[in-house]
Amino acid sequence: MRIPRQAGGRVWEQGVLRLRDVIRFAHRIAPLRMTKWGDVITLRMTALLCVLGFMSTMALGTTYYVSSSEGNDGNAGTSASAPWRTIAQVNAQTFNPGDSILFKRGDVWNESLVPPSSGVAGNPIAFDAYGTGPAPNLTGWYAIAPVSSSWTNVTGNAWKTPVPSTFTTVNFCLFGSIWGQKVSASSSNLTAQWDFYLANGYLYVYPL
Repeated sequence: MRIPRQAGGRVWEQGVLRLRDVIRFAHRIAPLRMTKWGDVITLRMTALLCVLGFMSTMALGTTYYVSSSEGNDGNAGTSASAPWRTIAQVNAQTFNPGDSILFKRGDVWNESLVPPSSGVAGNPIAFDAYGTGPAPNLTGWYAIAPVSSSWTNVTGNAWKTPVPSTFTTVNFCLFGSIWGQKVSASSSNLTAQWDFYLANGYLYVYPL
């Protein structure tokens, strides 16, 4: 572009070249901004599709309920109004990734939980609580009837009774309100009242 100028009766033209450069620069930056914005939209849409794809691979699991005070192992266990009763019932099931097993708050189980199944990365099997009150209490204790046909006399005053096959060690026994004394696994070591030991799937006791 040329601009006419006058001074002292003389007229001349002065060239202005930078204006063209500025226009060219502005012309270049406009599509650059639009391209950048388009890239941002594309990245966001890609991220959204990835999230949706990940969510679609997660299985919608089943929720099971367990209550020692209100349950029954004959129930389906899939609603809070018809829960299972025992931990043994839970241990006997096969669960799928995404399943949840909820224990009723305030309830107590003298059993041990042995999860029978495994989830997968990002989609675990969850164990939690439902209801209100204190947390569920799984003591891990196994109750044995003091007088029953399951007791067998071994020799003298040594007796034995079967325990679950999952038991590999017993460190504590409570006889009424008295704690027993664990001894080495031999009937000859049962010499005092409430001595006990575990061997070959049996609990051996000197009861009197």
